[in-house]
Amino acid sequence: MSLCYIIVRNPTRIRGFFYLCCRHIGKELGNLTNRIRRYIDNETAKYGMTHTQAMIIRFLKNNSDRAIFQRDIEKEFDIRRSSVTSVLQLMEKNGFITRTAIDSDARLKQIHLTDGGIAASEKTRGILRNMDERLTSCITPEEKDLLFDILSRLDGCISELENEKTEEKA
Repeated sequence: MSLCYIIVRNPTRIRGFFYLCCRHIGKELGNLTNRIRRYIDNETAKYGMTHTQAMIIRFLKNNSDRAIFQRDIEKEFDIRRSSVTSVLQLMEKNGFITRTAIDSDARLKQIHLTDGGIAASEKTRGILRNMDERLTSCITPEEKDLLFDILSRLDGCISELENEKTEEKA
């Protein structure tokens, strides 16, 4: 029987300890991510887009000096190909982007912001910047560096786990 189970069954014992011993990194990161996404979705909905669309539009705007393809978005945001395809189709339908085939390979489609996408970028830029500023305002620069270091290490652990699973299937 685990200690967490004992404390849950007997919540009057060691109240503060329950909170400390039963926290899970994945759950906490997931909850925080969901809250951030929900807030940004509510704000970007005012402009007819989702958090993901706003992030992609920002990425396109910030990289307007180079050719961007679907695979670049997949890599930048660690999103599956099918999900990116769906988001880009909706963004194209809503007039935020166009996709044009390149001469050397008709299968590759370069993604461009339309005038509507550029306008949306300007409207949502503050939403994304304000969220980042709000999150970093409650920690010191040293804590921010430490957070990025920890997140990088956690990402490495997940990559190792994914590689182990891939090797097991082979």
